[in-house]
Amino acid sequence: MRLAVYLSEDLLNEEALKEGLAVIRWVEEKEYTSNLVFFVNKKPVIIIESNQIKSISSPEDLKKFKMRM
Repeated sequence: MRLAVYLSEDLLNEEALKEGLAVIRWVEEKEYTSNLVFFVNKKPVIIIESNQIKSISSPEDLKKFKMRM
């Protein structure tokens, strides 16, 4: 399963990173096994495999997954 998350702001923005982290916590809480793809302006900016989700515990961790454009 793949979960797509569309954000209106760049993921370098601290508020957007916190929102992204909240989505990750929700996925963990529901015990979903899912890859996550975060989009900004219809372009993928972060792709997280399901086995990487548990390694993300802060906005800074999430920022490490940002794709190079």
